[in-house]
Amino acid sequence: LAETGDEVSHARTTPGRRVAQLLSVSPVRSLAVIDDKVWAGLDSGRIAVFDRHAWLHLRTLSFDSDTAAIVHVAAWRSVLVAVSAAGAIYLVDRRTLFTHSVLSAQ
Repeated sequence: LAETGDEVSHARTTPGRRVAQLLSVSPVRSLAVIDDKVWAGLDSGRIAVFDRHAWLHLRTLSFDSDTAAIVHVAAWRSVLVAVSAAGAIYLVDRRTLFTHSVLSAQ
């Protein structure tokens, strides 16, 4: 599924615990290492973005239309695909972090 990098699907891994400790706000539900960034899907419906090497918090993405947990994150071409527990699919530009579109199951 991932175009580049390694994908880790469970938060019980060492990187998942480290991201959760850094945030201390919401459990990590999904985790993907893509290029030089760690993308952590959170229980709060947000995505935390970290520098892969320094573990610096770069940005937290939030989506107004959904507060369900982000249960899957993966790379596809130049976008990040994020899936929420409510069934929404977010397409986020990996370079600009701009949300291209939101596909909803409703």
